[in-house]
Amino acid sequence: MEDKLAVGLKDAASSIGLSVWTLRGWIRSGKLRCVRLGRRVLIEPSELQRLVEQGRRGEDHSTQVLGEVKQNQIQQNGGR
Repeated sequence: MEDKLAVGLKDAASSIGLSVWTLRGWIRSGKLRCVRLGRRVLIEPSELQRLVEQGRRGEDHSTQVLGEVKQNQIQQNGGR
């Protein structure tokens, strides 16, 4: 994958064993940086490597990030 400048969400998710929806949530929350080309959402391999390295160091905040996404959804729906 390193020979590619960027990969689509589906390829990025499968390469690190996560779902596309998890990656989308991380993009929304700012945990994962992406490149947008038209309607395409692409991820650079170096960004995936950064996530893996964070996980190795025990800096994985996925539970916190998903909680923040849920909280934002609740706020957008008027507290419901």
